[in-house]
Amino acid sequence: MFDHEESVVKTTEIKKFEGEVTYCNRKRKHMFFYELQIHLSWEACIQDKTIKGEIKIPNLTEDEPIASTHMQVTTSSKDTTANEIKKRIESDAIPKVRTLFEQIFDDARERFKEPLV
Repeated sequence: MFDHEESVVKTTEIKKFEGEVTYCNRKRKHMFFYELQIHLSWEACIQDKTIKGEIKIPNLTEDEPIASTHMQVTTSSKDTTANEIKKRIESDAIPKVRTLFEQIFDDARERFKEPLV
């Protein structure tokens, strides 16, 4: 995800990726619907300490702009270092996750504009 001075934060597991993605072409109108729930685990290694946590996206849907979709960052530790890493994930990594999902859905919409071969 990002480097934090002497630390590296990375995604370790996709714990949950559930929901539906639907494409519909009706009367030459292309409609793309999705409703997903996603939980990712992350891990940060700082010096000799490992801090773990999750990013939870309880409801990623086309009804709400991805930019305002709720994405919760949690950590298993409660010390100041863990809190600092959590804040950095919220400020640095979450915008990258949002951009990634926007790109995925924009690419899918573009792909399905043309008839399937």
